[in-house]
Amino acid sequence: MKNTRNKTTQLNHMKTFKPHQINQIKRYIRAYYKGSFFVENTGPFVFDFGKVSQSSEYDHAWKKFIVQINKSLKADTHFDLNLCD
Repeated sequence: MKNTRNKTTQLNHMKTFKPHQINQIKRYIRAYYKGSFFVENTGPFVFDFGKVSQSSEYDHAWKKFIVQINKSLKADTHFDLNLCD
């Protein structure tokens, strides 16, 4: 008998993080590159092209949170070309 899980349930499931789990959020974004996640006591966030999208509905504190994650992702993505020889 085949496993007949509901695919819409799987698609609607979002990974949930606590606000202080920035490294785990970055790892999740790097792994999936496009998708969404949920931060407890805040709400859903969307990322695309490896960067968290900003929406006008976020307040100033959460925009700072998004900027912090995106800056950290950008800093982590550089690599040394000499290592590729």
